[in-house]
Formats: sequence, structure tokens, C-alpha cells
Amino acid sequence: MIRSLMRRIPLSLFSLLLMLCVVACKPSKPQGVMSEGKMQNVLVDYHLAQGMAENMSGNREENQYMLVQAVFRKHHITEAQFDTSLIYYSTHSEDFAKMYKVVNARIEAKANALGVESEPKSIYAHLTNQGDTANIWIERPLIALRPTRLDNIYIFSLRADSTFRPGDSFVWHFRSYYVLQGNNREAFAQLVVHYENDSVEGRSQFIRADIETDVRVEPGKDKDSLQIKSLSGYVYLPIASQDPKVFRLLTLTDIALVRFHKIIPDEKTGLASDSLNQDSIQSDTSAVSSQPHQRLTPQQMRDAQPRERTINVVKEKAVNPNLRPTRRRNINQPRTNRRRKS
Repeated sequence: MIRSLMRRIPLSLFSLLLMLCVVACKPSKPQGVMSEGKMQNVLVDYHLAQGMAENMSGNREENQYMLVQAVFRKHHITEAQFDTSLIYYSTHSEDFAKMYKVVNARIEAKANALGVESEPKSIYAHLTNQGDTANIWIERPLIALRPTRLDNIYIFSLRADSTFRPGDSFVWHFRSYYVLQGNNREAFAQLVVHYENDSVEGRSQFIRADIETDVRVEPGKDKDSLQIKSLSGYVYLPIASQDPKVFRLLTLTDIALVRFHKIIPDEKTGLASDSLNQDSIQSDTSAVSSQPHQRLTPQQMRDAQPRERTINVVKEKAVNPNLRPTRRRNINQPRTNRRRKS
């Protein structure tokens, strides 16, 4: 029956029905969630309003509330609709990361158009995963945390490979953005290095503002020569004892995990081998360039050429030519008493 029905339906019509079925089966956004384009527009104005409130005189919390409410009125949305949309998009990490990439680019473009100095790019943005200073971050490009269970913590772990060396130091870098109602900004991050003898070295850092943060870990003297087994870290947004309707969101962007190889100094000079070679090359070049460029005469050129010197070495004691050599007598010949005739 089905086969006979499929034979009667044209192929183009069958493809159209199949596409409609796929679209109908695709999960749709919950009611009240804004479209992705409208959400981007709201977030751009929201962050611009937050920046304006930071530079205004008076109570910062009151200024933020006043400007954020103006953003909601501009886009004809309610605060509850903004919170619902933000919760939905933040749970889809990949889409949310793409959205915030566009939002950050638009904010930077608007700031440049208004003559406002935009936030500088991270000093680690140009790094790759190769070299003595490398960015080894392979996790999410954006982390979003909300003060609800399972959504308020992000944990990562990275095993060491052959590119890791004893004495390496690390920096976990990111830029934090709070999207919140009220002024409760409190979170913290931690980075831990695990060594071969099960010892660890770690650092923690509080996150209380929309700023760049560096969590730096350097090995102590007792761990400077140990092999590294792995790295781990997490960022945690506490569930505060406050009104559960008050919305809070923490996003981390421009994330980098930078590894620095230890610089080994030269035993004789105390300088790094690379800098020593560079200094010696520079000193040789400066010595040559400091000489005046004059044309030498042929005589000066001959005088400047190295000459071979000969040294006479006396192996035996010299004989005095004034002394008369004596005749050697044969011990077997008898001695005679012949006198010389006068």
C-alpha cells in the first residue's frame, strides 16, 4: 500500500513533505524567547548602557537600573522577557558564543564610531599552540555561568604532553562580563598544576568586575625540576542567598591558557643562551661598523697582512771557535816519549 502510494506521489512533492516533517520535528524556541537577531540588538545596547553607568557620577547601581530600563523600553520588551531569552541562549553554549562574538564586534565598532577608546585586545590573542610561549587552550571559546545548580560551575582538565617541560609556568587569562540585576558581583576562578610526585601548585582569583583577569601559577623551588602531569581549573559562581527572581549571568570571553617555558641561563655568564648569542653578534657587528670606511694604500694593505715569524731554537751548547780542538788518543796505542825536535 505504502509502496503504491509512493509511486503515485512525484519525487519533488515527496521531498517537500520530508522537509516539512523535519522542520516540524525540530524543537522550537520556548514562548517569550526573542529571536537571535533581536537578542543581539538588546545585548549591544545593554552592555553600552552598563559602560555608560560606570562613567556616570552618583550611585552606580541606580544609574545601571535607569539605563537598562531605558534599553528595555527602546526594544519594547519586559525584564522578564530579557531574562527568559538570556537563560535560553546561555544554555546553548556554541550558539551563545557565536552570538557574543557578533555582539562584541558591534560594540567595538560603535565605540570607534563615537570616538570612544574600545577595550584593547588581549596580549595573548596572537599566540598559537607552538613555541616557548604558547596558548594551549582547547576548551570552549566562551563560558556562561548562572547561579543555579549544575550551571554555576565550569571545570576543565588538560593532560601534559611532550611539549611540557619542568619549570614551566602558566597563566589562565579571560575577560569577564556580568549581566545582572543589582550589584552582586562575586565569583572566583582557580588554576592548579599537578606534578609527578602527586604534589600541586595552585592559585585562586576573585572576579568582581568586568575586567581582564590573569590566574598565574609558577612552580616553587621544590617543584622547579619536576615533570608536569596535568593542569586543571574551574570558575565558580556562588548561589547567593537572595531573591531567586533576581537574574545573574557571568560570561568569560577571550580565554587563553598560556604556557611559558623556563629560561635556562648560561653557566658561565648567567645569561640565557639565546640572549648571549644575540649580544655577541651585536658586539661584533658594532665593532666592525665603528671603523671608518677608508681606502687603504697597497703598502698599508701589505703591512696589515699577518706575517710569519721564525724562531731559532738552540738545541746544544755552542762551541767556542777560539778553542783548539784536542786530539783523541787511542787507548790501545802505547805512549811514547818522543820529543819534538827543535
